[in-house]
Amino acid sequence: MKQCSTCKTQKLKTEFYKCAHNKDGLYHECKSCKSEYDRLRNIKNPNNRKDLNLQNRYGITLKQKEQMIERQNGKCAICKENLDKGKHTCVDHNHVTGEIREILCKSCNILIGHSKENIEVLKNAVQYLLTHQKQKGN
Repeated sequence: MKQCSTCKTQKLKTEFYKCAHNKDGLYHECKSCKSEYDRLRNIKNPNNRKDLNLQNRYGITLKQKEQMIERQNGKCAICKENLDKGKHTCVDHNHVTGEIREILCKSCNILIGHSKENIEVLKNAVQYLLTHQKQKGN
């Protein structure tokens, strides 16, 4: 049995398409939800696809994401650089709880992801940079 990430229903594994990229070898959505997603994805308006993607992944709409960006004054929550509102703008979320935090630029989102959200790793990285900055006299 496996739970569909969209309809949240427990279904037989045969009701999911195979997907080599996922740990269990199955797509995260059941076949019926995936079919509906694919049908809607083919809509010509790219905002409809973006909206659907955000709803499936994070449970928010494109309008809600844009409102979050506005609340952040159009800036990344970490580096404070301007967000482009396009593919380089990421919804940051806690991978354990799924809770949405803020909007990040792609670089900062990758930074958090590659550190595996480990605060000690990030502190060590800061200390490393400070140490090497002092050595070069910067």
